[in-house]
Amino acid sequence: MNDTFEEIKAIYCDNYFSVESNVTMDSRRIFMRNVVEWTIEKEDRWKIVVQFHPITHIVFQIDLVDNSYNLHWRWVSKSYEYVYHSHNFESMTDTSDITMMTEYDASVILDIAHQVIEGDTEEDEEEEMETISLDLNDSELALIARAAHEKDVTINQFVNDALKYELDKLMPDWRDEVKKSV
Repeated sequence: MNDTFEEIKAIYCDNYFSVESNVTMDSRRIFMRNVVEWTIEKEDRWKIVVQFHPITHIVFQIDLVDNSYNLHWRWVSKSYEYVYHSHNFESMTDTSDITMMTEYDASVILDIAHQVIEGDTEEDEEEEMETISLDLNDSELALIARAAHEKDVTINQFVNDALKYELDKLMPDWRDEVKKSV
C-alpha cells in the first residue's frame, strides 16, 4: 500500500507548479478517525482526493474526478470497505454518481489518474467508430439498460465505457497501442 501513496506523491511532484493542494484532518467526508485527506487538483480539470494514515501512509480511499467529462471514480481498500459503507449509511451519503472500484487494487484507479492528467479519458469526437453486434438476451439487455439509466448515459455509452474499463484491467497499455497504430 505504501507504493500507492508514493505514486500519488509522484503525481503531485510531477505537477507541483500547476496544482493546488490541501490537507484536511477533520471532515465529514473522512470515513475513519485519525485519517488525513489530501486533495490535489488542477484548475477545474481534475482532482485526486486521498484518505490515508498520516504515519504509515496506508491508503484507505482514493477519489478521482475528471471535471472535463464529469466523471468520478472511487477506490476503497477492501480491508476497510465495511467501515466505509457504515459511514456512508450513517451520514446518508449519496454515491450513485460515483464509479466504485472496490473490487480492484489501487493500481487501476492510479492508471486512470494518469490518463485523466494527460487528458486521455475520452476519445476524440472525430475518431471513426465501428459497429459491433452483441448477443444479449432480454434479461441481460434490461440489466444493462437499468445500469445505463442509473449512470444517466445511453446504453451505447455504458457498453463502450464497460469495454474500455475491462480493457484497462486486462491490457493496461491498450490505449498506447491504439495511438501507435493510428
